[in-house]
Amino acid sequence: MAVASVFGFHIAEPVAGLSRHGMDFIGIGLAAVILWIVNIMPDYIVALGMAMLWVLGGLVEPEVALSGFASPTWLYMIFIMAMSAVITKSGFLYRFSLHALKRFPANYRGQLWGIVAGGIMLNPMIPSSSAKVSLGVPIAQTLSESMGFGARSHGAAGLGLTAMLFYGFTAPFVLTGSYTNVLAFGLVTSASPVNWIQWFIYALPAFIIFSSVLLAIIFIMFRKTASAKPIAADVLDEQLRLLGPLTREERIAVVTVLSCIIMLVLQPLHGIDSAWIMLIGFAVLVISGVLDRKTISTGIDWTFLLFLGVAFSFSAAANELGLVEALSSFLGQHMGVFVTSPFFFLAAVIVLSFIVTLIVRDDPAVILLVTALLPLADQAGVHPWILVFVVLLSTDPFFFAYQSPTYLTAYYSSEGKAFSHRQGQKVAFAYGLAVLLLALLCVPYWKWLGLIH
Repeated sequence: MAVASVFGFHIAEPVAGLSRHGMDFIGIGLAAVILWIVNIMPDYIVALGMAMLWVLGGLVEPEVALSGFASPTWLYMIFIMAMSAVITKSGFLYRFSLHALKRFPANYRGQLWGIVAGGIMLNPMIPSSSAKVSLGVPIAQTLSESMGFGARSHGAAGLGLTAMLFYGFTAPFVLTGSYTNVLAFGLVTSASPVNWIQWFIYALPAFIIFSSVLLAIIFIMFRKTASAKPIAADVLDEQLRLLGPLTREERIAVVTVLSCIIMLVLQPLHGIDSAWIMLIGFAVLVISGVLDRKTISTGIDWTFLLFLGVAFSFSAAANELGLVEALSSFLGQHMGVFVTSPFFFLAAVIVLSFIVTLIVRDDPAVILLVTALLPLADQAGVHPWILVFVVLLSTDPFFFAYQSPTYLTAYYSSEGKAFSHRQGQKVAFAYGLAVLLLALLCVPYWKWLGLIH
């Protein structure tokens, strides 16, 4: 099918104002999507093969096909992955979560709020949803066992699903919450930059709606939960005792990461690009010996970075071939009904994203949807950030377990003891409702900010 796509578009007559090279570009892109769906080879190999065909086919020059590897955003991803590896290796995340839980009452509801607080506070520090849920859900399972809850009981599920949601599914609400946030916005033209504090302000009301809806449903679903016994104080103290005092590496890592986040927040004042802020932090970790050669080699996902470089090159190649203008014109003529109202447009984006993730998952789904819908968002008067934000929330649903890597990581990190797939599926529909509600209810706020016009 992939070969047929490339060959079919090559021999077909150009349509919708496309050039011959534009037709070839679409054929190659569809072939890549097909290969990502069937998953017979790694995503990064497919991406690199796509870039190779652009060059060998004479569609674009090598400088354009590989331009994503020279972007500041690509460098930013290297540095933030390195910091994530250091923080994860240090054990600070576990220590921080335990201290957060100690500040809340020892009963079920108190510890549930402690999990929420821990997830919110850790969210900006680790740009990986899977890494965060693999930490949060086992902690929740330990708490539930200490309270006497059985496997997949209401108490265990309430704590486990709360940890999954607030450690893993809140990533789109802050820029540094996930690598995918940077990937998705890296597909947008640099004419619409958004810094850390802007992202936070734009997403804050949406986060309040999201949290309120999901916590209300969690409390309703597990309202008959009563802990067999309050968690003993020595349970958390024993875990902290085993960790010992803060090490030199932990102190340096935490201070460096927090300093970088503060610099990102203050970016409107100093004007230093995010990539260079993270480079300074990266250099501090290397010079201090906290980030060693082994961690750089194994803690950074270099294959993902290969995939990412081509993804960032995709928009540059599409622009050079006039694909964006042609697609904008085509969508304007045939899908004008979707741009008549921002409410209608955002609802359609959410539903389309849910459907697409039944076939294409994870980062390829984000790239496909953002690239395809950007021209339509422009015609609807919707800022690119809103499109990216809504797509990020809508491409990690877990109506079916296979749809979401974050959900699967959460489920298996507790060996399936925290909650059942049936319990998870009920929360999945609540998640879908929360995403739809926050998008629609935030339209007036985004209009007030000038993001919709």
